[in-house]
Amino acid sequence: MTFLVDNQLPQALVRFLVMRGHQAKHVLDLGMDEAGDQVVWNYAGKNGCVVVTKDEDFIGLSLQSGRSSKWFGCVWEIAGHRRCWQRLKTRCPH
Repeated sequence: MTFLVDNQLPQALVRFLVMRGHQAKHVLDLGMDEAGDQVVWNYAGKNGCVVVTKDEDFIGLSLQSGRSSKWFGCVWEIAGHRRCWQRLKTRCPH
């Protein structure tokens, strides 16, 4: 499984995941920094990625029929960086 980190989240998150042995890409690294949510969602579905995002629009995309992509949401501003990092650490151990 590869994590696809959405544009609003820092590239440091990719490094965090890779350091823990996970495969991860940032949309910036794929030249998708201007891509809309649907494009990111479709890329994730075609490439077996889990989208890591704080964008609530992915909730709607995940509920649409025929979508096979998965997502992990973290409301970064509300929870704050520290809580989001802790949440990821518990879900992505070494």
